[in-house]
Amino acid sequence: MPAQSTTLSFYTDIYTTGTTAVLTTTSVLSMPAYYHNQSTFNPPYNVLTFPSNKEKGCGYYGISSGLHTVTYKTTQDYVGTVTMQATLASNPVATDWFNVKDTAKTYLYNQNLQTTSTVALTFVGNFTWVRANVNLSQGALLAINYNF
Repeated sequence: MPAQSTTLSFYTDIYTTGTTAVLTTTSVLSMPAYYHNQSTFNPPYNVLTFPSNKEKGCGYYGISSGLHTVTYKTTQDYVGTVTMQATLASNPVATDWFNVKDTAKTYLYNQNLQTTSTVALTFVGNFTWVRANVNLSQGALLAINYNF
């Protein structure tokens, strides 16, 4: 049986100091930061978009239930949108991905929130591959946990 639970990761050269950019795989994205050697400190006007690395979905293994669960964990100052994307293609290219219905969560700055936020969602589909698409303006996305 395949490993059914994972934390999605992002391959990026975003970093939080003015040092040399290093390509890395991370499960945490935060702003303000430096991206392609440019400061992004000007929220909410600077928005970066990151697709996560792809992970195998139910359809990859022929599991017919198609039930997927995901959690988004963010800091209280996170401003942005997280959306799950999927494909039915075996070897997807950029144009094969589509947004999964009812998985978009938009976060606005909430000064009254004193802790991190975790949102859980389920979606159904016999998707071959899934990934997250993150728009980030401020704060930190701490984790996206995915299970099928």
